[in-house]
Amino acid sequence: MKTFLPNQIFTRNLLLGLVFLFLGAFQVHAQDYVDLNPSTACEPADPNANCTSNSADVIGAYIGLYDGTEITDANIGTLPDGDAYVFIKVNRNGKKYDLFAQFDLVVYKNDGTKGSTFIQAFAAGEIPLGTSVHRIYQPIPNYIVSGEISSLVGIENTVVGWDNDNDGMPTCIVGNYSACNAEIPDIIAQGPFIVVPTYEAINCNGETTSVEFLVSGGTGPYSVTFNGSTINSSPAIFNNVGAGSYTWTASDSDGHSDGGTLNLGEPDAISASYSVTTPISCSGGTATIDIDGNGGTPPLEYTLTSDGTSNNTGIFSGVPVGDGQTYTIIDANGCSFEGTFDIAPGDGEAPTGTAPDGTTGINACYIDEFTPPIGTPDFDPIAVASNYSDPGGVTAELTNTSITGTNCSWEVTYTFRVFDNCSNELTNQKIVHR
Repeated sequence: MKTFLPNQIFTRNLLLGLVFLFLGAFQVHAQDYVDLNPSTACEPADPNANCTSNSADVIGAYIGLYDGTEITDANIGTLPDGDAYVFIKVNRNGKKYDLFAQFDLVVYKNDGTKGSTFIQAFAAGEIPLGTSVHRIYQPIPNYIVSGEISSLVGIENTVVGWDNDNDGMPTCIVGNYSACNAEIPDIIAQGPFIVVPTYEAINCNGETTSVEFLVSGGTGPYSVTFNGSTINSSPAIFNNVGAGSYTWTASDSDGHSDGGTLNLGEPDAISASYSVTTPISCSGGTATIDIDGNGGTPPLEYTLTSDGTSNNTGIFSGVPVGDGQTYTIIDANGCSFEGTFDIAPGDGEAPTGTAPDGTTGINACYIDEFTPPIGTPDFDPIAVASNYSDPGGVTAELTNTSITGTNCSWEVTYTFRVFDNCSNELTNQKIVHR
């Protein structure tokens, strides 16, 4: 029964193939090799098989042309433009079959970028006794251009397997009883002198990163100078490096050298402003605010500290009154910004003012407790309201009319209230006419 090999990492191992410009006339002869072809099918391991761990080991690697010619410092200037391939050297002890290799083929560019291809490769039949060369099917496109090579090739997260049966089918690595596979040590492939800087991007404004220079080929020891410091090893790791433009140089003990400029960027600092789009009208109400964040790495997430409410718009309703309220902004990289905002209270004050004076000297006599004497002015709510002021407007409302007196000695008292749009009021206001 066939199953399919999963795309997952087993053991982190590193095989690095390295290239750089070096002119020369020496030609390395092509080598005989076995093709490792694409394969995704496998068969379960035979639990009765007598496997010995590390019966097949990867003991070396190099970068070469299709015909197996190894690319070196000595011949790079004579080789044609085009693709290259990774060749691995396998040492076999005992009679083993169906070599299988699984790894990530990583191409590092000397500008710090990289790309990765997952590889599952298989060579059916008996693994040659002793040391044999195997070509990996995946080419490295445009590896040589005008006699120059500017990328480093790595084989990472490698696992190698085999079996005892010459059935033309590799044994599945997952679920294997562990004897028919090998742990591959880190191996530097044979190749020309090359230096490749690598680094993790700076996630937040003002933070730092580490820059690692991978140096291989040529003849060690190596020396790398970067940002005013020198390290005599590979990899050369420089820590606490901030954003900026840096020059670097590297050399080996045979006089090969390289250098360049490395530009490290960083996101803009997060900043923010806010506006109260709907202020509180009346005391006890709430407001709507709009927080506008800039910088960082989108998307931005906004959170009000008061109640933990979060969203990606920065618009919040139902915000209570208060000065110095805080909010946070978190970007896609986890960088944060904290700001404050103020929400003014709504109208909680009653209108201010005094009741207008009443009319006196009205020449009329008392009629009864229900009928104002002739000539008594009516209650005018608009005129009365104009004696008061309030940001929310003022309304006057008559609440009671009292008529007292006898004959020609009497009083008409209008009792009223004034209030604003928030129902803040003054009560028991009076106008007395006589």
